[in-house]
Amino acid sequence: MTRLIVELPEEMERLLRQRAAESGVASLQDYVRELFAADTAGMDVGAPASQAFDSPEALEEALLSRVDDPRPGIEATADFWAKLKRRAAGEGGGER
Repeated sequence: MTRLIVELPEEMERLLRQRAAESGVASLQDYVRELFAADTAGMDVGAPASQAFDSPEALEEALLSRVDDPRPGIEATADFWAKLKRRAAGEGGGER
């Protein structure tokens, strides 16, 4: 992860910390991340084409199309996640 250092006037930092506390986030860092996420909502921030949708409606359509898809689904159990993590780490993990 990349670190970004920003110098702010003390009053601005105080206000940011206050807003972070009011919004219920765990830290100022999390609050700034949420601000960035809200600011970039809808922008292309590098998602693969297979995971990018032009609108919330297009995403909903893709999700609903899977409901009637005859292919078997994948149950995301604790075992499934453990195997996926092992595969991602290059440790094998067998079939999904």
